[in-house]
Amino acid sequence: SEIIVNIEKLYNSFLFNATLIGALVLILVLVTVGVIKFKLLNSKAKQIALILLTAICSVGLMIFHFVEITPVYKDYSEQSYVLIENAKIIIKDGSSGGINSTNKVVVTYEDKVIELKMQTDYSLNTEVEYVGKIAYLERSEYIVWYQFE
Repeated sequence: SEIIVNIEKLYNSFLFNATLIGALVLILVLVTVGVIKFKLLNSKAKQIALILLTAICSVGLMIFHFVEITPVYKDYSEQSYVLIENAKIIIKDGSSGGINSTNKVVVTYEDKVIELKMQTDYSLNTEVEYVGKIAYLERSEYIVWYQFE
């Protein structure tokens, strides 16, 4: 049940990011409308360029997040995860992402090596091998639960 709760927490963090992205796009559109309405740009070409840039950036940002959230949503709705015992994991140094920063993790078990992601946990050291049980999501490849020896 702890695994299911963690899957829900991961999905909710992606929903929170989607809400922030929606607010950012709304503010961007409002600023663009304000710039055009108050004629802060003196030529039609600059206004058209601003509108195109706003549209491209807004759509690109939403598509990028949609592609990122889709596998997490499928894992959440199907509660599809894989449980591995006696896994050796090494959290790679350096995190990526903004609000939900993630680390790459290399997992070795039964002569298999896979690369996964996990939300940054500052209580764990990077470049140190941990051994124990992990649960990760099948599609999005996020580690959502671990228990180290």
